[in-house]
Amino acid sequence: METEDKITSIFSVSDFLTRAIIDVVAIIFLVGLIYYPKHRNKDFIFTFVIFNIINFMICYLLGAAKIKMGFAFGLFAIFSIIKYRTIVVFIKDMGYFFICVALGMLNSLANTSDGYTIIIICNAIILTLTFFLERLNFMNNENAKEIIYDNPLGVII
Repeated sequence: METEDKITSIFSVSDFLTRAIIDVVAIIFLVGLIYYPKHRNKDFIFTFVIFNIINFMICYLLGAAKIKMGFAFGLFAIFSIIKYRTIVVFIKDMGYFFICVALGMLNSLANTSDGYTIIIICNAIILTLTFFLERLNFMNNENAKEIIYDNPLGVII
């Protein structure tokens, strides 16, 4: 009976559900309203959503271990350096992946002693900045270099 009381004092269903709803709304907004309309790339939608949700649950369930800050930075470092080796991942897609991981951690580990207002404000700031930076074209510069291969012998390689 004592163990059950300890578990219920650490794990609050209403806290978990509130945080999960905030996280799901944030990831749907990020992927569905910011990423997909601009990029039209369905390849990463699954990865963005599933990494966010798994990261959220891992952080929430292990966050009660009293090692929140060190755990958060360690998990953040591990997830942020994951790289797909079979395909080329553009830097902007990696940025979205980073945001998905960060949202999961933010929504699961943030202090809610004053309510959920600060979590909602942080989510809104991240999503608003992402939305406007994605839509602005001030960073629309492309670098290109022409490479001329001189093949004097006419050898086909």
